[in-house]
Amino acid sequence: MKTSVLPRENEALKKLREATMSHEWCSLSLILHSSCMPKFLKSNALNCAISSCLEEKLHNIFVRLCFRSLMSVPPEQGQFMSLLLKLMNASKTIEIGVFTGYSLLTTALALPENGKITAIDLDRESFYNIGFPFIKEAGVEHKIDFLEGDAHLLLDKLLEEGEEGRYDFAFVDADKLNNGHYHERLLKLVRIGGLIAYDNTLWFGSVAEPETLSVTESEKAIDEDFFDRVRRHTKEFNKFLASDHRVEISQVCIGDGVTLCLRLS
Repeated sequence: MKTSVLPRENEALKKLREATMSHEWCSLSLILHSSCMPKFLKSNALNCAISSCLEEKLHNIFVRLCFRSLMSVPPEQGQFMSLLLKLMNASKTIEIGVFTGYSLLTTALALPENGKITAIDLDRESFYNIGFPFIKEAGVEHKIDFLEGDAHLLLDKLLEEGEEGRYDFAFVDADKLNNGHYHERLLKLVRIGGLIAYDNTLWFGSVAEPETLSVTESEKAIDEDFFDRVRRHTKEFNKFLASDHRVEISQVCIGDGVTLCLRLS
């Protein structure tokens, strides 16, 4: 990292990464994930009637915060994406899930001067409050068309507007439970020979863990926490991609796992 990645990181990207890490979501997730937290729970709440409930609530808060902070790619993954985009000579891309915009800025810097990115997110607050100043500083704001709203509806709208087959590359780092729905729309928007990249397909490595005792779907809906729901859906989505003959895939063990899908048909 210190030898090959950070010395080559664009200055605006570095500033954005540091600003993102100081964001309240990431700060809280780091606190909750610290080695002190389990010790605190054991030493201060062990004999308390609400200890198990407290620990469960903190766990749920932690995984949600982790999910949010994971929406920003690490610098080594950004470097990989930049090289990939340049090798493809990509000029038109789409991104679902923006957060503060580290991957978006990475893409904008990699595209040619006339390149265009359609960026989709439910909430523009984190992007405009944290990321946009650094994008302006880098001088690439003219490449970005930010669309705020439900990705399903916006992707459908792009198709209705005749955008089918006009994108070179798509990057998905949003609601993992809806990856399958995004996939069907992106297979129409991305050209044959283009790439679709899905982030977090290792989900902390949990997709390699064995399944627990079989339960019914209704029991899953009641008992599963957020982390486990995403883990299960990610495993199912990974299996689906592996059997989808419309794409050729490669799962890259970088960051939290990135699966590349080359559109064949």
